[in-house]
Amino acid sequence: MNVKISAPAKINLYLDILWKRKDGFHNIQSIMQTVSLSDTVSIRTESEGGIRITCSNPIIPQDERNIAWKAAKEYISAFDVDCKGLSIYIEKNIPVCAGLAGGSTDAAAVLLGLNSIYEKASVIELIDCAAKLGSDVPFCLVKGTKITQQKGEDMTSVPPMPDCTILICSSGESVSTAWAYGELDRIHNDFSDRREMRSNIRGMIDGLKGGSLNEVTSNMYNIFEEAVFPLCPKAKETKEKLLALGADNAMMSGSGSAVFGIFTDKEAALKARSALENSERKVFLCRPQ
Repeated sequence: MNVKISAPAKINLYLDILWKRKDGFHNIQSIMQTVSLSDTVSIRTESEGGIRITCSNPIIPQDERNIAWKAAKEYISAFDVDCKGLSIYIEKNIPVCAGLAGGSTDAAAVLLGLNSIYEKASVIELIDCAAKLGSDVPFCLVKGTKITQQKGEDMTSVPPMPDCTILICSSGESVSTAWAYGELDRIHNDFSDRREMRSNIRGMIDGLKGGSLNEVTSNMYNIFEEAVFPLCPKAKETKEKLLALGADNAMMSGSGSAVFGIFTDKEAALKARSALENSERKVFLCRPQ
């Protein structure tokens, strides 16, 4: 049997760390949004051969290191699936190690694809399965516009982001999420001290509820810019250029280093894409999804 699943990227409209837990993880507060930029994951059942991964991007691991492989293994094990072989092909469009959940969304697509074949799990069971794979995987499973808290597995739906044009820019600067968290721990003394909150998630939520793109963009915030921009000057420069080219606001997504700009005016976004695209920077025109 064959299935093909779209695996959309995500951006963080808002991302803050509340505190560091005793287990070493961080309690976050975020608003995530899926966008129309996506990978495509194709799954074919086989009579033998175990789990095999191939990908259009040769730098992606094509073995058990790939989170999509881990997702298939987890589904088969968790739901006692009689599966002799799987062939999984990932058509990769989302930039790698960029804060866009490229790996997590592929893993979520594998869970959804396998469940469409074997019909073993409820949505809640799939989310539990996804949470074992990574903090962004549960969101990538349900998609849309969500407030995420704790390690990312606690999700609350909010009204969808108002329609707009989004430019996602990747300069190829790779960032380790673990390093970024560690650097923020250093900057904020392991989040052990009460710090002045410079962000306003309530304003963001009110903007979504009222359908006000202006209120959404004016309350965008990502604490990871503090740690990542000194290491990734191209990302910082891209943000500045997006703002100069007419973006309502611009921000890094996740732990970076991809930067996105939100535009009310599609023509301005198209001009910005032309101005920003070059051999060192990939630019993707997309919309909320």
